[in-house]
Amino acid sequence: MTPEDFQAALADLGLDQAGLRREIEERSAEAMSPTTVWRWYHGRRKVPPGVAAYLSLRLELHRKGT
Repeated sequence: MTPEDFQAALADLGLDQAGLRREIEERSAEAMSPTTVWRWYHGRRKVPPGVAAYLSLRLELHRKGT
């Protein structure tokens, strides 16, 4: 997932960086640095495959209206 794809996914889902971080923390029960998502957003680090898959699934469900 490119930074542009990542940014578009967040926008389509109505999420900001902090919102995504909270979702990931809730589902993983692990703390995450706020700068981690910022790095993905700005292309400083690659979006991990698991996060990309999660966003892709959320987008698919969002587009189907579920």
